[in-house]
Amino acid sequence: MSKQASKRTKTSCSNKTVMRCVPPNTAIAWGIVTACTGLAACTAQIPTSGNRASPGLGAPGAPSAVGMQSGSATPASELPVPGLPPMVANCGAVKTPQPGPSPLRRLTRSEYNNTVRDLLGVTSRPADAFTADGTAFGFDNIAEVQQVTRLQAEQFATAAADIALQSRPKLAQILPCDPQKVGESACAGEFIKTFGRRAFRRPPTSVESDRLVKVYDAVRAGSDFNDGISAVLEVMLQAPAFLYKAEVGTAIAGTPGMAALTGWEQASRLSYLLWGTMPDDELFRAAEAGELSTSDQLTAQARRMLADPRARDLQRNFYRQWMTLDRLATLEKDKTLYPSYSPELRDLWRGELESFFDHVVDQGDGALNTIFASSFTFGDAKLAAFYGVKAPVGAGFQRIELDPLQRGGGILSRPGVLARLAKANQSSPVHRGVFVRENLLCQQLPPPPANVAIKPPELDPNLTTRERFSQHSASPACSGCHSLIDPVGLGFENFDAIGQWRSVENGKPVDGSGNLIQADVAGPFNGTT
Repeated sequence: MSKQASKRTKTSCSNKTVMRCVPPNTAIAWGIVTACTGLAACTAQIPTSGNRASPGLGAPGAPSAVGMQSGSATPASELPVPGLPPMVANCGAVKTPQPGPSPLRRLTRSEYNNTVRDLLGVTSRPADAFTADGTAFGFDNIAEVQQVTRLQAEQFATAAADIALQSRPKLAQILPCDPQKVGESACAGEFIKTFGRRAFRRPPTSVESDRLVKVYDAVRAGSDFNDGISAVLEVMLQAPAFLYKAEVGTAIAGTPGMAALTGWEQASRLSYLLWGTMPDDELFRAAEAGELSTSDQLTAQARRMLADPRARDLQRNFYRQWMTLDRLATLEKDKTLYPSYSPELRDLWRGELESFFDHVVDQGDGALNTIFASSFTFGDAKLAAFYGVKAPVGAGFQRIELDPLQRGGGILSRPGVLARLAKANQSSPVHRGVFVRENLLCQQLPPPPANVAIKPPELDPNLTTRERFSQHSASPACSGCHSLIDPVGLGFENFDAIGQWRSVENGKPVDGSGNLIQADVAGPFNGTT
């Protein structure tokens, strides 16, 4: 096991500043899977504060106390300090495995929908009615913000009851046996064993099985066999073993505080990393056979899984969250100031980014350099007109070549990103700077002072955006945070509020220079290219 973990540390961490922003169980492979994200790590740091994952059948909200303070194995003194450069993993320099902590991770709404679809064939997307998942750094699967409220616990219970009811007509397909032939009690016990193995993504413990048998017996005593099975199903869908992805592992001699992932845990890590859903039969078979313990075995499974359409769905979910694409749907702009803007551009901008990412991952070189330093994109005649370039040949979205001097910054020079990170009537160095700090550099910025009104400087026909925002650096209440934000966001000033190129603003030349401080790639820069 240690050989596998040390082997992965030899992989080069190119573009490390960007890659460190991708949470280990969210990152999608540009090719197979970037080794630096931790997929191949066979060990995990298990929290030692008494909040280890419980395999029991407690109430759905029971493990929810695992949060920023109690659930993370990272001491408070090691949490990111706003304004200080974060630690960066240097894969080439690490001589011993450095696995991160392994907190409880609750199924997100999309993971819940996908899991009940693959577990029971339920396609009604019940989790869409759940309270929205908390987010951190743009992602919805960060354990520290996944606390369960009383309302969410009630929603889990309601969904479990509804799913159990929907499954009643097809119990014969779910059952592994015929109760008339083997006996009702024996069949119920076999159902708990086989279905529980899939629902919990590991074999149920003897304690779990005994409790589920008691549920069946209690309901069966006052009703019939089908009611007893439905009750068991409903309880399983509220169990922490179903709702949470727990990595308890097995102890490794001589490495206190660390544990080796079991085959079942490795199967779940793979499936939710690459598919956003439960393991399939092949992963379950490999887990039971002990065939998920070496780098070669994991690589073979990853290659197989990346060829599955579910991998494409998960890829899109990743960059939808990373680039905050959902927010484009409600984007509005001042038509008086930006007459070339129309609401239909929002869908074109989103489609452009999705098509670009799909190409880079599936047909392109899969390189971060392509994502952040290329000048081609994908669009139709309307999008080409927006860019002011020749329309592509063919229907639908086709490859379009853009001016590398203006649009050579990859996704950071695309209107779907730039317009979203702007106000309705002006560009926003603050929004753009915060995006770089949080979504690309994963630096957690402190909130603004409570007694400070948050609004951009008023428009002035005699001043450029850079000149108007200079007051941030002059104000003691603002300068602390804005010295980290504004010099980064001002590097995007050649793009207006709808992402169109501009070299002049209010009759003055646009200054597109920027400066990045307190980061491992600190230094001045000019524009996004």
